[in-house]
Amino acid sequence: MQLVVGGAYSGKRKFVNEEFSDCQWLSAYENQPLDQWKLIDNTADSPFVIEGWEVWIREEWKKAGELESVRKHFESILSEMQHVEKRTQQPVILIMLEMGRGVVPLDKDDRAWRDLSGWVLQVAAEKAESVHYCWHGLSRQLK
Repeated sequence: MQLVVGGAYSGKRKFVNEEFSDCQWLSAYENQPLDQWKLIDNTADSPFVIEGWEVWIREEWKKAGELESVRKHFESILSEMQHVEKRTQQPVILIMLEMGRGVVPLDKDDRAWRDLSGWVLQVAAEKAESVHYCWHGLSRQLK
């Protein structure tokens, strides 16, 4: 797996489009549910890009209401994605939003959402073969 992380409008999509051609996209911003990743075209050579994690995390948090169960849910999904990528040899690229930059939200639910997003991002970074951080349209490989 490849991970591309950065703040909102920091150049993450631009980076992916420049580095990888003919990608298949799954996006929470297009109201696509995360479980659709299982329907990827494994016969295609093109990389599979998955973006909008913070949206899916917030939706799951609202449904479950328990931090640990949501955290484990997304850890399981990331592990399964990693396994499928190895089996199919089809690259999976995760685009994740860096949230907060250390600013702690006042609202309890917003804090939980921010924390969950950070935990999921850490798991993704651990599992990823490479990690790129984007800001101001620039990128740096961290891993």
